[in-house]
Amino acid sequence: MHKRLLFPLITCLLISTTTPAKGQEVQAVAELLTPDTDFCENGTLNIQIRFGDSYEAPFDANIDIYDAETGDSLTTAYEMISGYYPSNYDNNYTYQRSIHVGQNFNGEGLRIIISKVIDGEGRVFFPESGLIKGETLVNLYKKPGGCSAGDDQSLCGLSAELKATVGGASTAIYWEAADGLNISDPQTAATQVSANQPGTYPLTFVQENGPCRVSDEMTLTLLGQPSAALYSDSEICGSGQAEFTASLQGNGPWKLELSDDSSIDAIQDPEHLFNRAIEGPSTLSITKVTDSNNCSTLYSGEEGTVAEVVDLTPVLGSITGESEICGSQITLHIEAHPGSGSWSLLPGSAGTADFSEVNDPETLVSVDTQGSYAFRWTQNNKGCEKQADFETTFFFPLQATDFTAGPDTTLYQRDQYRLQATLPEYASGQWLLLSGSGTVLQPNNPHSEISGLSPDTTLLIWEVKRGNCPPLSDQTTIHVKEPPTGISPNGDGKNDYLVIRGATTINNNELRIFDQQGKLVYRKKDYNNDWGGTDQEGKDLPDGYYYYLFTGENTHIKDYLIIKRSKR
Repeated sequence: MHKRLLFPLITCLLISTTTPAKGQEVQAVAELLTPDTDFCENGTLNIQIRFGDSYEAPFDANIDIYDAETGDSLTTAYEMISGYYPSNYDNNYTYQRSIHVGQNFNGEGLRIIISKVIDGEGRVFFPESGLIKGETLVNLYKKPGGCSAGDDQSLCGLSAELKATVGGASTAIYWEAADGLNISDPQTAATQVSANQPGTYPLTFVQENGPCRVSDEMTLTLLGQPSAALYSDSEICGSGQAEFTASLQGNGPWKLELSDDSSIDAIQDPEHLFNRAIEGPSTLSITKVTDSNNCSTLYSGEEGTVAEVVDLTPVLGSITGESEICGSQITLHIEAHPGSGSWSLLPGSAGTADFSEVNDPETLVSVDTQGSYAFRWTQNNKGCEKQADFETTFFFPLQATDFTAGPDTTLYQRDQYRLQATLPEYASGQWLLLSGSGTVLQPNNPHSEISGLSPDTTLLIWEVKRGNCPPLSDQTTIHVKEPPTGISPNGDGKNDYLVIRGATTINNNELRIFDQQGKLVYRKKDYNNDWGGTDQEGKDLPDGYYYYLFTGENTHIKDYLIIKRSKR
């Protein structure tokens, strides 16, 4: 709207002497009744004046027009009324005036007033008197130029961007659309538009400048966007042919592209069935669908575009249990799903087995014979089976009566011996040298030879172990003796003294000689291999058998000897 300015009238005319006194309400001599008006570049204005019926006719009046922007008087717009006689029924005077842009003024608005009135008595009235009332403002607007709604569009989808061109000044711009089309902001030149369904929609872009209105039309064709869904009810057992259904919407025929890098062209049926060879649990998804308008929609795993093929093959974990067990019972466990399963004993096992809960993934197994057993869990899911096997060995605990290390033995002038141990079934053994001398040639053989025996007592342990059961042991003793020691103390320098090898190197040694009745006949500490068959007093002992005991640090020798003197 144009700014309306009131400008004082500058005149050199004389003011009427009939100016009303202050506070006195007097009827106006003339009043301009024409309302304010807007025109688009031009128009015809009906100027209406009411003259007061208390004044004498005829009336003369001047109508002045001013530029509302500048306040300048438009002399060319001057109008004069002369000798007007109101009728008996109407005191209004009306005349028409054509107004248009650029003809009578340079601005965009006019201010119209009554500048002077003369009644029939010759009285002159001016606006300053307060007896002339009213004014009219006329706004003139130029018609916008260059308004454009843009080119017609044909697009995929159900939305588009509108870009109109605005030409010249305007007081308002807006889009008008057909039913079914939604405009996000209709009062902007560039805006988004959407539809609920595909179709061709006319659009009008309107530009207003006051009462001026121009418009332009364009046609928007929204082709829609194809969509696709994929599902499958197929179940396989490890592998097989799976059936899929693609549900398509939009303008067919369609082209479907899938996640296995395959594609299906020229699909006519919105519900399209097809098959694929599947290995194991798998998914197939739509990656792209294209319709007959070459409009496409891309997918990346959205809900409804991925079809899962169910593999009925059960999922089995490993059977847990001990690979060796001491006893006749074992607990077996397996993680298995879905479906149901059962335990069984495989052929070739050592004996029979009893399952406490044959259909329970965790069960207690009892066997009747020691040895190796093979167990199987079979899981069944809607006829699709999978199996898991487990082998274990049962060892029954050893008893002391199950084996022996062999009898004790005494050897004379021998340094080797074949051992006589026994080994029970499902067991292993080893020889351990507890004391004495010798080397077991085959430590795990119950009948191994032992060599390197010296005249001494050798103590051997035969330790037997069955699986992971606690080991048991038995022992055997080997006594190695030299032939009875004999001395011939006849002074010939041969075998005159009892010689005990290493005696002189044994600390705190002692030799004691006993007769056959066990009587001590000779005793000497720190023996130095110098006893020649005498008693404690140095007298010769009679020929015969005697016993001797030689002791010392870490030494204990008990044996018998013969004294035999030859004739000189």
